[in-house]
Amino acid sequence: MSRPPQARIADILDAIHWCKAHRSFLADPATERLANDAIQKNLSVIGEAINHLPEELLSSYPEIPWRAIVGLRNLLVHQYFGVSVEEINEILDSDLPKLEAAMESLKKQLET
Repeated sequence: MSRPPQARIADILDAIHWCKAHRSFLADPATERLANDAIQKNLSVIGEAINHLPEELLSSYPEIPWRAIVGLRNLLVHQYFGVSVEEINEILDSDLPKLEAAMESLKKQLET
């Protein structure tokens, strides 16, 4: 059974929250691997959820690279060894805030 867009947006926002929560642990060698695994898992959840959102919702935000996010999910799932901590940090710094803002906006749009 397919889940409604509101549920998928909630999944994305929850995964963003957990990516941000685990971020500080990337700096500690004792917890870096665990944090990296947790963040990659949540980035995979984001990509999977986006892959199931209707195109008419995504087209409202052409500045978000939707296909690249789904592509990252595929890379993480199928070639998990190909993403460095530096690349994860770049995603967390540059891409996640924009995605979070778009998801919050979509959430509000669907609530009305």
